[in-house]
Amino acid sequence: VSSAWGLALIYGQVGVWGLFFSIHRDAPPGRFVEWCLARPSQLCYAFAFWGWVCWGLRLPWVVFGDAQAFEPGLWLFPAFAMALLGTLQTYMSGGEVRRHKVKGLNARVVHLSDLHASAVMHTPEFGRLVRDVNVLRPELVLITGDLVMPFSEKEHGYLVDALSAIDAPVYCCPGNHDLPILKELKLRLEASGVRMLVDERDVLTTATGQLIELTGVNFYWEHARDRLDAVMVRLPDAPVQAFRILLAHDPRLGAWVPHARFDLVLSGHTHGG
Repeated sequence: VSSAWGLALIYGQVGVWGLFFSIHRDAPPGRFVEWCLARPSQLCYAFAFWGWVCWGLRLPWVVFGDAQAFEPGLWLFPAFAMALLGTLQTYMSGGEVRRHKVKGLNARVVHLSDLHASAVMHTPEFGRLVRDVNVLRPELVLITGDLVMPFSEKEHGYLVDALSAIDAPVYCCPGNHDLPILKELKLRLEASGVRMLVDERDVLTTATGQLIELTGVNFYWEHARDRLDAVMVRLPDAPVQAFRILLAHDPRLGAWVPHARFDLVLSGHTHGG
């Protein structure tokens, strides 16, 4: 690796780290180093993004042609352009609410997913989200996993505080990013009034009098279908006339649940894909 290329990688990852700092509205001005050292996982993400994207673009030339065909600065430009495009797309699509009429469901339900509490989804962002949700005046709010990520495994009180400020009852299921702190996260959420369903179900009646059965399943990297089958076997029958909803972070599970067991399956994980 040439010294120029190595320096470009270092400066690039520091630049991304600085970007995280600049868009974190709670970051204390003049305390960049202290703030960054408190979040070492962000350096890992910055390096992974900057380093792997740049090396991926450069790899064909290393294998099939002249490894020095382009100067490092030119190779860093596509990564910057993609980051800029992704940022613009996120901001342009932010705040979009998709409305669906579901047959048999006579209640207003808000579905959220992949909140990913982090440097770019912190107190101000959650504050706006809660205000937007409350304006919709839902009778029920359902969240399909990935509430945290490595940025917030140890510090996510702002997430719990925000969700507890939602006016409607809130239920959620775990996502893959929630697994490392699942037990702690479940306890903290339920202490604040947010119910996390982990291979379990609850039955409630909405403000409009509709009976709803809510089932939430855990996320499994391996043998997901077998584990889902085991949960379905021990799941009690749904109450008569109840509208049955399954919360499953992994969208594959929607194709594996027993036929006609649920009226609606809500998932996440693909970030809208």
